[in-house]
Amino acid sequence: MSVSPKKRSDWREILYLQARIGALFVPIAVGLAIVAALAGHERKTVPDTLDPTMTSSTGQLVDSAR
Repeated sequence: MSVSPKKRSDWREILYLQARIGALFVPIAVGLAIVAALAGHERKTVPDTLDPTMTSSTGQLVDSAR
């Protein structure tokens, strides 16, 4: 079974179209990955105080030691 040149040409055109559409999405995907990587590494300062909601005996001992 040989494939006709017309069918081969049609498949080639379909593959080229898919490649062009895929090439449009690569920069978008890379950009979103960069934004996600940068957004995931936000540095938040942690307060150096005790949590006022702490009710354990250890927390009370720390408060009374000060």
